[in-house]
Amino acid sequence: MKQDLNKLNQSELRTLARENLVPAGILTAGQVRGTESLAGGQRYATVSDLRNALADFYEGAVIGGHFDAAASANRAALRGVDPEPTAAKPELPKPTAPAGDIAGALKTIQDAIATGGTSAETEAELASIREVVGETAKRITTTEGNVNAITRKVDALTPLVDLLTAAPATLTGKPAARAKLAASAASSAGCPITAQLVKTYGIAGQRALGKRALAAFGPPSCGKSYAVRKFAQANGYDHYLEHGCTDNMTELATCKGQAKPDGKGGWLIVDGIVSDAVRKAASGETVLLFLDEFPRLSPVVHEWLLTFLTGGVTSGTYRVTTECPDPTGRALEVLECPAENLHIVFAGNLEARPMPAATWSRIRPVRFEFNKAHVEHIAASMLTERGITDGGQLPKAFAEVVDDSRHQVNNAAAAYPVTMRDFEDAAELAANNGQGGKAVANELSEMLRDVVGCWNPDLQGAHTGEMDKTVRKWGDRLKAAVNK
Repeated sequence: MKQDLNKLNQSELRTLARENLVPAGILTAGQVRGTESLAGGQRYATVSDLRNALADFYEGAVIGGHFDAAASANRAALRGVDPEPTAAKPELPKPTAPAGDIAGALKTIQDAIATGGTSAETEAELASIREVVGETAKRITTTEGNVNAITRKVDALTPLVDLLTAAPATLTGKPAARAKLAASAASSAGCPITAQLVKTYGIAGQRALGKRALAAFGPPSCGKSYAVRKFAQANGYDHYLEHGCTDNMTELATCKGQAKPDGKGGWLIVDGIVSDAVRKAASGETVLLFLDEFPRLSPVVHEWLLTFLTGGVTSGTYRVTTECPDPTGRALEVLECPAENLHIVFAGNLEARPMPAATWSRIRPVRFEFNKAHVEHIAASMLTERGITDGGQLPKAFAEVVDDSRHQVNNAAAAYPVTMRDFEDAAELAANNGQGGKAVANELSEMLRDVVGCWNPDLQGAHTGEMDKTVRKWGDRLKAAVNK
């Protein structure tokens, strides 16, 4: 019989106990369910207790005369020396979990299923369950309303969230740098280049979201260089390195490094702009390397950069062979750095210069069109940076002048358009002399005629007539804008 009982699980043993041990007065219904403690202090009857009590019960039933003795022994084992148990009305426990606690409700439901009980008991328990579930439903409804309110507020911040996509909470880096970057991103709504830099690189010391280095292409005076410099400043890089690319024969040495006479009969081996960036990044510092006018590089330099960029794309490690000997003295030094320490930005104008397809496939080209709102944003930033607060509508008027100058170039009335560098020079001169927006407008008015190319013999006729009138109108517009 014991062997048969060993094959039964807890639920099956409890069923037999309710059918046999409860009527015999050996256990109460609550003790069978496990909700009522035993007289001896034990919390509830275990599976082993149930199995042994049933074995004794069945043995006593077969022997007959020994039934009472077996029952008494079983009661003594289960309840100590307590006398005959008094019948207690089986009562299921009330939920111990606080109202609204889903885990408590589930525990109550599980107990009800496992222990069974009379119809009255089940109804009382279900009433308790309904109370818990009802309270939980009210809380869920309230929470849902709160979530919806928060969602509406978050939706209103979507533009800023998009700019900060590359800067999740898990980013590492200096807290001050993160704060500056957040401020830069929030203020870059009018600067698509800054927004793209934030999206691509996020915080200094973080791996770029994509594998390829960003290449910004756009017309002159769209603020590419200025945006990259301000991004580097706001982002807290340990080093910012900038190089204006050329097609000179020495450009490869300028990028890679070279040996130079030291003036004492010996030689110095110096790093190029790229190898210097990798060396700094290899030491654990963060570097932003900006290669401006990238399309101007000769095919030889493009081929060299091809190998260099491939490492960042395929393995996340930039690698460069310098002109220095390695520690053995029998080979050239090889520097390596993780891509998260070295962020690279290329930039160039939209010009018809051939570029190897292999190099093009290893950069992430992003084209920016000329936009007056963008020029206005950059001009306003230049004034703010220099503490000039009385510019009025000067940034907006300057954006209109730049736009008009581009049309004059297209019509062959001017040789060159007005650029952001012209505005920056005027703002710098005014700030250094302790002057404000009026001085910036005056300086721009004086330089405009020369900026657009008045020395060009082919355009001299135009400058003595219509073009000069146009330039004067530009100057008047800029001066008037300061007072608005």
